[in-house]
Amino acid sequence: QDVAADFHARFDAIGRRYLYRILPQRQRPALDRGRVWHHKLPLDAERMTEAARYLLGRHDFTSFRATHCQADSPVRTLDRLDVKTAGAEIHIHAEARSFLHHQVRNITGSLALVGVGKWQPDDIPKILAAADRRMARLRHGRARAATCCCRSQGAARLRVCGRVSPMRPEARAPDCDPIRRCHRASRS
Repeated sequence: QDVAADFHARFDAIGRRYLYRILPQRQRPALDRGRVWHHKLPLDAERMTEAARYLLGRHDFTSFRATHCQADSPVRTLDRLDVKTAGAEIHIHAEARSFLHHQVRNITGSLALVGVGKWQPDDIPKILAAADRRMARLRHGRARAATCCCRSQGAARLRVCGRVSPMRPEARAPDCDPIRRCHRASRS
């Protein structure tokens, strides 16, 4: 079932999903340049998974929002935050009704610091409790949401954005029209 013509992906969506891809190896990616975060140091996915558990549920995510975030409230409910190994890559899947500006990007960077060993998994609740943006000030590569889905009240299923990857049309949902995009690719 298609969404209404006046459907707005940002304001009408009732759920969002992000997939961040991290490639922890010394060599730069040849084919996925710009679509994967190249991380030169090895990452411990188990430690990252342990840290991710602290972020699930309803929290004040002030520490993980952008300084210029325009949201009225920093309180969000994170329904899913999985860290999975997929071949040489580590995938971080995040799902919530809504996210703060740069929230997923900052969470990903924080989990990477845990995976590298600079932070401990139990540092994450301390950073959350501080509600201070300076606690999670991160300098990490530009990672983009590889998959951005929206679930609308008028649609019976998730629609995958047609801008996932112009080089990979098979990643597009069969009914997704790349001309009339259901959701623009966004950075979290």
